[in-house]
Amino acid sequence: MFSRFRRVKNNERVRPERLGLRNGLDRRHPCLQRRGFRGVKLLTFDIARPVSCFALMQAGMPAVQSAPACLLLLMFLLSGCSSTQVARVEAKHYIDPPKQKKIPASTTALRVCADPNNLPFSNKNGDGFENKIAELIAGEMHLPVEYTWWAQRRGFFRNTLRAGECDVVMGVPASFELAATTRPYYRSTYVFVTRSDRRIDILSLDDPKLRDLKIGVQLIGDDGANAPPVHALNRRGMVDNIKGYTVYGDYAEESPPSQIVRAVEKGEVDVGIVWGPLAGFHARERGLVLTPVSPEIDLPYLPFVYDISVGVRRGEDDLLSTIDRILEDKRGDIEKILDVYQVPRRLNS
Repeated sequence: MFSRFRRVKNNERVRPERLGLRNGLDRRHPCLQRRGFRGVKLLTFDIARPVSCFALMQAGMPAVQSAPACLLLLMFLLSGCSSTQVARVEAKHYIDPPKQKKIPASTTALRVCADPNNLPFSNKNGDGFENKIAELIAGEMHLPVEYTWWAQRRGFFRNTLRAGECDVVMGVPASFELAATTRPYYRSTYVFVTRSDRRIDILSLDDPKLRDLKIGVQLIGDDGANAPPVHALNRRGMVDNIKGYTVYGDYAEESPPSQIVRAVEKGEVDVGIVWGPLAGFHARERGLVLTPVSPEIDLPYLPFVYDISVGVRRGEDDLLSTIDRILEDKRGDIEKILDVYQVPRRLNS
């Protein structure tokens, strides 16, 4: 092993791999740097892989011809590494996430950002159930509703709520990170959607009948990211059964996300696993059967049931409290609106 170590004079270089170092990783380590000893240059070593004193002595270093001198040299090298490490830790700076710029909420209108073509949730004519609930809230505040229409795509919240184009977004998850959220005003679930004439009774993701069926699932985002059903089916080895339908769909059509429900109706897939409010609205006139997905939480933690709230800009505590109070006071009226649109609901567990 000693033949790999030799004296390095003048400007001659020794490759790290020649000295038993991992190329690429150790080269960037603060302990791997040149140090000079009596005109001799040696690449020092990662403290996790220290060089044997005997190897240094065999390398012919003039300063390391005895065991005591060797030990002193190693102490010097290790102390240099330690000081370098400490200096780096002390010099490190952590960047805080960007803070929400303070933009006061309007006092003359309830300003809402919504998708103009996303039934049953919202559309430009105000036909969605989120439109109706926004009107209910605004009425209790004695304000008109003013809409900023923006397709729900990547960057929706950055370009709308956080930019100050509006003060409220309806229908956000209760644990949403990009906004402060009110108390939930409904709790819904993914559902199995099947044709009544097919008599396909699917009750659970573990139902063995699913392995012989073509299953439609929703894909989220421009890049087709996976929704919970995709992860659950993939974990059960049924990825070949899946056919994906983007929630964005063809925006030239009315209610683009409803494509997956139409696919079940046409027989393109045997069963669809669809977000409940979308399925309930579009299935009511198509002779389709809805069954809540079970389990509600697929272990270790993949929820199929979500609490839905109103989102406001962080820092708008007064507006948040006002909407919270209205949602509580008008709970019965909100339930009636959800019933009209046949939104499947689950009780809080």
